[in-house]
Amino acid sequence: NHLSLEEYVTKYRHLEVYCPHIYTIDEARADKFVHG
Repeated sequence: NHLSLEEYVTKYRHLEVYCPHIYTIDEARADKFVHG
């Protein structure tokens, strides 16, 4: 199942609300987005 970049970002942002304490720093959020 391949997602477009826009679909991936939307899904990532939706799931991120369940763990806001994990990615409070933008740099950590970006690293997790890039490296999974």
